[in-house]
Amino acid sequence: LMQLSGRLVDVTAGDEREEGHLERTVPTAINEDPYHVAPMRLDYILSTDEFAQFLSYAHVDNSNRTQQLSDHLPVLAEFCF
Repeated sequence: LMQLSGRLVDVTAGDEREEGHLERTVPTAINEDPYHVAPMRLDYILSTDEFAQFLSYAHVDNSNRTQQLSDHLPVLAEFCF
């Protein structure tokens, strides 16, 4: 988890040393904009500290299907209460 200014936490921030940590969310295979081809992470899931404690997992859904759906890859998170 990464603490942001204010009281929100980026629950999708992983430790870069861990397998499966979240990396880029753009571009995807359908990107046709030559000015937006640099791989970067533009998509996040933010929560309060209290809510973040219930996070089970978070990941970027990078599959052949999601590469064709949008110019951004979906970011998913599951919370267990």
